[in-house]
Amino acid sequence: MTGATIPYKEIISKNKATVIYRWSSWCNYSGALLPKLRKMYQKYHEAGLEVIARPAWGDTDGINMQKSYITDNGYDIWRNFSSDDISMTEEGALGSNQMPFVNIVDNKGNIIFSTSKNVSDPSRGRFGHIPYEDLIPFLEDIFGPLDDELYESTDYSRDGEVVALQKASVGKGINLVFMGDAYTDRDIASGEYDSYMSQSVEEFFNIEPYKSFRNRFNVYVVRVVSRHGRTGDGYSTALGTHATVNSITTGDIDKVYEYALKVPEITGKDNLAIGVMVNSSSMRGITDMSETLQSGIAFYSSVNNLRDYFGPLVRHEMGGHAFAFLADEYSTNNASLSQSEIDDYNRVYNKYGWAANIDFTDNPNEVKWSAFLSDERYKDEVGIYEGASGVTKGVFRPSPNSMMNQNQEYFNAPSRWAIYKRIMEQSGETASFDKFLEYDSVNRK
Repeated sequence: MTGATIPYKEIISKNKATVIYRWSSWCNYSGALLPKLRKMYQKYHEAGLEVIARPAWGDTDGINMQKSYITDNGYDIWRNFSSDDISMTEEGALGSNQMPFVNIVDNKGNIIFSTSKNVSDPSRGRFGHIPYEDLIPFLEDIFGPLDDELYESTDYSRDGEVVALQKASVGKGINLVFMGDAYTDRDIASGEYDSYMSQSVEEFFNIEPYKSFRNRFNVYVVRVVSRHGRTGDGYSTALGTHATVNSITTGDIDKVYEYALKVPEITGKDNLAIGVMVNSSSMRGITDMSETLQSGIAFYSSVNNLRDYFGPLVRHEMGGHAFAFLADEYSTNNASLSQSEIDDYNRVYNKYGWAANIDFTDNPNEVKWSAFLSDERYKDEVGIYEGASGVTKGVFRPSPNSMMNQNQEYFNAPSRWAIYKRIMEQSGETASFDKFLEYDSVNRK
């Protein structure tokens, strides 16, 4: 790292295409795409591909933070460049609040690709692109494929192998099963598959209450060999998942249970929590929850196998949904739920205790977490906030943010109580609210 100043115009004039990549340290999506962009850069830099990755104007943590962010994401060269050469219109008329924000310019400085949604360009289609879906394919059209010929597995001898990572030392033992989709025989042989699964396990137990009650769980990894190391049309994977920037499918549920039942100690599909890591660059998750079985299967992207990015997905999907049957606390649609949807939520709560972290009343004496509202120890943590289950109106959550809202690194108190109850019940004990409050002192500020 030289820290030398290089004029922006000098850089772009020497290259066929220059990617101007605006990132922010608070945005997980910003860092998750950088490894693929780095790989593209390494392969085609000599052919005229350049990358300028720079922070958003609002990132004011200083030069050292910028250096650290770039090098932590795999780039071994950091240089400062003159912002005087870049018009503020990139942040204004062309820019937006979206992260990451990407422009690609040719050697004359003309924009040939942009993620800006503020410009209409129907005839040439240069604007309005989605970074995750469009950036790498666009560069592939100019320079060539990111990956060499697609690899296909030939050795399935280790498919279905089971590794017991830990056995419960307290209680009956609660079964957790981890497996992956779109990983090839080479991933198994190299040990990378096992490493990613072990990292998923550690991320699951990284926060409370799972951290304190880890000794009540049996944890297994099942090795799953896919034909291809990619998901989507034209590719074949063992579990049939498909992940994009906008969605992730649940895959073949029956096949997932089939692999889980390869664990000798597991004799039925009921009361299982299964995590499926999908080998993908996207940052998505979805969970299948079975009322009949009281089991959950969490599907979550590997985000280029980057632990800092898939960790929150593990905790949200597997810890929140697949094991504890919590509801989402985020709200993305300016709408309300239908009465039939509300009735269904109330039914599964009354019958199974599902969705204990949302409610449809803002009456502090009637809301599900009223016991916390009347406890002075939780006055700064628990309240009643409108917006949850994907909508902004008529559904209430216990805290401004949480693991079930914006993947914050904590479960709020009502969610912790729901998790604690299920842990106790599944390990053969009766859950006591008083004992929970004693335990929960570790979480109270």
